[in-house]
Amino acid sequence: MLAPLIVAPVLARQWPTLRTEPRSSPVGSPLRRRLAALSRPAGRNGIALCLVLGALYVGGVSRFKEIRPPDATMPVAAFEFIREAKLQGNVLNHYGFGGFLISVGIKTFIDGRAELYGGDFVKRYVDIVDLRDKRPLEETLDDSTSTGRFS
Repeated sequence: MLAPLIVAPVLARQWPTLRTEPRSSPVGSPLRRRLAALSRPAGRNGIALCLVLGALYVGGVSRFKEIRPPDATMPVAAFEFIREAKLQGNVLNHYGFGGFLISVGIKTFIDGRAELYGGDFVKRYVDIVDLRDKRPLEETLDDSTSTGRFS
């Protein structure tokens, strides 16, 4: 973060043409004047234009294209199997798939909102996944169901 502040004076001494004089219009080629104009902060009109274009883009994407995670990174095949087999109940899921499972209506053991579960619960989940939990899996799952950990 400090490197530009240290290097800038050295570069300005080495290449005086790179220096910008305060309150003076840039001299030189039209390209240099154009680049100097681009280096100034955006005005109100520029900011308003960017906001309007951003809103139009978001509106177009949300209206004409379904926003969802890519199938390559989500357990779509597992979800299809669950639906076809008409399986019911809670699942012990991978931490990263919790949001997807909630979005399709499946109750999960854990999801990306780890701060809501508390450190002890997350530690116990990691112990279960790493096969280091001293309690039987059924006991942990029953405990999670009774405490409302399944969302």
